[in-house]
Amino acid sequence: MVMLMTATALHCPASGADGALLPALQGAATQMYAATAPAGRILGGEYYSDCQIELSSVPSHHEKLAQQLWDLSEDICAPYLK
Repeated sequence: MVMLMTATALHCPASGADGALLPALQGAATQMYAATAPAGRILGGEYYSDCQIELSSVPSHHEKLAQQLWDLSEDICAPYLK
């Protein structure tokens, strides 16, 4: 059975405060929201959690670390992209 959900049909639960994993449908709610929200409701480049903009971690704003991760990712993927 395939379920089609839209941003208006999603219930975006808060993540478990104890770090517990959510069931798959609840865990995918933010991604589904971002993919199906009407134009203008999602801001590109923002970090979303529980279907709303959240502050991302301090390391996520570190440009040197971001470049190192990008370079490493390219090195790892390169053999598969030829």
